[in-house]
Amino acid sequence: MRYPLFTAFLLCIAALTVQFSDAVWFPVFVAFENNGQSVYDSWRTPSMCNDLPAILKITGRGKHLRNHVIDHWTEMNINMVKVELYQKNEQVVWMTFNARNTNNLNWFSKTNLYQSSFTDLSTRSITNYFSAAGESIPNVVSRRFYISRQHRGCPNDFGWLCIAEKPDVCKWAQFSKYPVFIYTKQGRSWNRDAATADTLVISVSMDL
Repeated sequence: MRYPLFTAFLLCIAALTVQFSDAVWFPVFVAFENNGQSVYDSWRTPSMCNDLPAILKITGRGKHLRNHVIDHWTEMNINMVKVELYQKNEQVVWMTFNARNTNNLNWFSKTNLYQSSFTDLSTRSITNYFSAAGESIPNVVSRRFYISRQHRGCPNDFGWLCIAEKPDVCKWAQFSKYPVFIYTKQGRSWNRDAATADTLVISVSMDL
């Protein structure tokens, strides 16, 4: 059965469609650094975002951009998800996930990881966090879409990806504005090897 929302979605984002390997990717979420808006809550809450436009000409970054397909995840025959980080329009991180039999949150997991630009990250990697909810403790940390290897005191924290959303107990996640998209390069120390990106894009591939 085809849904009107699904048909409208395909028409709206035709200009954004990207061919990658054998998958056709449809962007459904675009988030921006430093706008004070939670990425995790925006992903889950339509009213917090602007609609994702058909032609992605960003005129302002006051709100993240979101397509309502996210709210109809299980109806849309989504089979793959791609997460990308960009810095000044250059892709710096990418990851793909198997999405069959998932919902709009649990697809982001080590079990579902398919491929990644992190050459040392796989379904067999040792992690203490790998989820969209990440690690969230009021007034201590708010680390979303968090892929962490270990916590052994702030100087010895290691991992791959973190969206820092609020002031953090550790210096490596302390910034003047949030959210901040943090990833590690080469080594996995958040203190020595971390860099930041300015834009997050999440895309889906589905059975048409």
